[in-house]
Amino acid sequence: DSLPAFFFGLHGGLAADRWSRKRLMISADAARAVILIPVGVAGLTGTLPIWGLVAAAFLLEAANSYFIPAYGATVPAVVEKQNSQAAMALLSSTTQALSIGGWALAAGLLTFMPVSVFFGVNAATFALSGLILLRLREPKRAPLEDGSVHVREGISALMPRRALFTAVVVFAVAMTITTGSWIAGIPTISRDSLHEGASGFSLLMIGF
Repeated sequence: DSLPAFFFGLHGGLAADRWSRKRLMISADAARAVILIPVGVAGLTGTLPIWGLVAAAFLLEAANSYFIPAYGATVPAVVEKQNSQAAMALLSSTTQALSIGGWALAAGLLTFMPVSVFFGVNAATFALSGLILLRLREPKRAPLEDGSVHVREGISALMPRRALFTAVVVFAVAMTITTGSWIAGIPTISRDSLHEGASGFSLLMIGF
């Protein structure tokens, strides 16, 4: 789940600067929808191995590595500079509200619906996202000729700022440890301590 960000995250940012962000986002949505369909089918038929989930997680995060930079750069360009802060605040609050509502809905549905159904639902949401993005009017911009130059400039600017560089490294290590503990620990608590299974996990995520 974490390796794709390491392998593709930097290139995803360069791609968002050099290529059509609209096409990147639609392609990423299409890829994520296609990846999730066989996962859902395999889960419903009882033939989903753990390596299949690992492979799907890797591919999904690889697609995210291209979607997220393109999305983040598109919003300010669409709403213009003077409105970008308000737009990002609205998107952030909407995302948090939908996340809480989504986990609450999942907690209810998981009481009578197999977990594998959610893979199919998720695939449908990515397909819907891609269809909505087809209507997006992408602002015109001059493509970068050599993205590697900008990457070197960014690294060169960060290195002399030791406090900031150290903070980035420490944050990366802390997130690695915390994320690993969270991914393994919270489902275990839900299963062994609360005896609630996937529905209990959803309730914990609402609290988070």
